[in-house]
Amino acid sequence: MESRNDRGDRKTTICPRSTYRRLLSWVPTRLSRCLGALGEFVVRRPFLVIGASILAVLICAIGWIRFDVLSDPGTLWVPRGSSTLKHQNFVEENYSGIDRAYQVYVHATGNIANSTEGALTVESLRDVFSLDKKLKEIEVKGLGKWPKVCDTLVTGFCTESGITRFWTWSSDSFEASVAGDRAKLLRDVNQPTYPDGGQASKY
Repeated sequence: MESRNDRGDRKTTICPRSTYRRLLSWVPTRLSRCLGALGEFVVRRPFLVIGASILAVLICAIGWIRFDVLSDPGTLWVPRGSSTLKHQNFVEENYSGIDRAYQVYVHATGNIANSTEGALTVESLRDVFSLDKKLKEIEVKGLGKWPKVCDTLVTGFCTESGITRFWTWSSDSFEASVAGDRAKLLRDVNQPTYPDGGQASKY
């Protein structure tokens, strides 16, 4: 496109619309030529194209060698290599059937029948912690002690519950919180939740 200014000088400009139209016509033309050349190549060398296509498909399908269908929720949601998954696999490989839970009943010593305090005393809880410590010190040959053989939670703690959970299974926490006072003991065990946030059992 040409234009003249007030002095009569000739000035050449490019129309943006014309460039856009040329670009629109150039793109399909180039694509048509490329596709035509490709079609001509396929016609002249059909077996080469078929062989290359099969080879490309086989290369892309190599990943199917490691294909595996996972439907177990534990495997899907628990991170691979985590201690929780290792413990779970160990239990499943070495122990048949469902998880086995054990309950330990403690017989409080002393004259409980004639006591006005009942069985829930500071002394009886100390006996519970003492028994708990002795049980966890038992070592299974080739496996280790309690933290090595117990069923663990995602947090890494063993799956266990009971009255000692009010003090996170720690006798030191029990002594620091209760300080030998039964009133403080009753205060702790009457909480609606455990320190770890779990719902306290009513039984």
